[in-house]
Amino acid sequence: MLIRKAIAETVVRQVHGVLEDNGAEAGSVDLDASLVELGFTSLMLAELLVNLEAELEVDPFQETSISDVGSVGELVAAYETAHARTAGVTGE
Repeated sequence: MLIRKAIAETVVRQVHGVLEDNGAEAGSVDLDASLVELGFTSLMLAELLVNLEAELEVDPFQETSISDVGSVGELVAAYETAHARTAGVTGE
């Protein structure tokens, strides 16, 4: 199972990547950063979620709503919970 630090590093790296790919200023991204304040549009958020699902191999939004996520830290927590749930189901 991935640990929180690894998930957080992946999420932050992907946030930077999507911002840069869309011509936005990436700057410093911390866990308290609001996705809206970072400049994410709904299309950029969709791109981010596809990238994260591919890399982390889990979709946390099957049981929760993306509208519950407003910050980078909340996104990390959603993926951490999904990984824990998956590990519990698969016995990994």
